[in-house]
Order: sequence, then C-alpha cells, then structure tokens
Amino acid sequence: MILTAAEKFYLIERTIRIHQLKKAVSYLCKLAGVSRSGYYDGLKATPYREVREEQDELDIE
Repeated sequence: MILTAAEKFYLIERTIRIHQLKKAVSYLCKLAGVSRSGYYDGLKATPYREVREEQDELDIE
C-alpha cells in the first residue's frame, strides 16, 4: 500500500500527539520519506485541503 504525502503527514502528527514525541519530528519524517519542511507545510494546509475536498464532494453531487 502506497500512502500519499498527506496521509504520511497525518500519521506523523498523530504519532507525535499520542506518544508526546515532539522531538522526534525529524526522525519520523525521515522514516516516512518526507521532508520536515513538507511536513510542517502539510500541517498548515490541512484546513484548506479539507474545505477543498468538501467542495469537491458537493460539486460531484
């Protein structure tokens, strides 16, 4: 199974939050094969992505 970058960012964020691993961002990003800056950019973009996805669903209907 291949994960998208957004899915990887979500998993990293959730792992950090659940296990309180704030100092492990670099390690988890390296493990997931994403850049640290990409991770932080992905976190900032999450609310906009969700709005876009909701709008896409409405457009399809």
